[in-house]
Amino acid sequence: MPEHIQLLVTRAEARLRQAAKRRTEAKAVLTTAINSLFAAQDILEDMMVTSEDPNQTTALRAAQTYCQAAGTLVAESETKLRNAEDEDEAARAHLYSLLAPLRELQEERQAAKDGQWEEWKRKKQEADRHEQSRLNATRSQRRERKPEFTAQIAQWHQACEIAFQDKSSLRIFPAPPAELCNDISCKKETRSLAACKCNIQKAFTSSTSLKTDRLRFHPDTFSKVADQYRNAVQQAAKEVFVVVERMHQDQLRERGG
Repeated sequence: MPEHIQLLVTRAEARLRQAAKRRTEAKAVLTTAINSLFAAQDILEDMMVTSEDPNQTTALRAAQTYCQAAGTLVAESETKLRNAEDEDEAARAHLYSLLAPLRELQEERQAAKDGQWEEWKRKKQEADRHEQSRLNATRSQRRERKPEFTAQIAQWHQACEIAFQDKSSLRIFPAPPAELCNDISCKKETRSLAACKCNIQKAFTSSTSLKTDRLRFHPDTFSKVADQYRNAVQQAAKEVFVVVERMHQDQLRERGG
């Protein structure tokens, strides 16, 4: 194997090992997050049963915040797992693309040497069909994720509706759903949310009330959040607001045209 190809293969194998490790870690984090959510829901149910005035008790609000945070962690963990799975698949495909031509060349030479060219050609065509079938199945699975992502968007808007009712008790800004984004600017930007501007835009693409949405997520509307949480919440809200405001301005320009 040529030295430069060997170097590329070594790097690709290392990338695959790292991707597999991140995938395993993401699965473990998701399991922990789900267990935390179940525990939070149990606590919340107990509080609802034992509290004489559930809407006014500080303990209940704390339980609701805990449940909300656990739900957010589950959503973020699911996103990280999907991203890790995509990364793992991409690493495998990259390694295959490096090794396949070399392997085919070696097999072709050996088949020609042994007088088995036709048999080798038939097996290669069969292997190519199998690989294409696998790629098609992978693409199909990724397309099927879109309804799941749409459902997560709906759940996020609902979580925001509930969380924003009492901003004085808000501790963690509800995290918008995020999926893998290949936009170069998104990869470079520094942000507090896992969701990039492209993901946030997807969360409002079907919205018919951008004018109201931009007001709902304006950082100034979170001024009643407790001091120790306010900066983090307002920063997260600002990241959403900037995208929604731009979408709203684009909408106004389109109508004006």
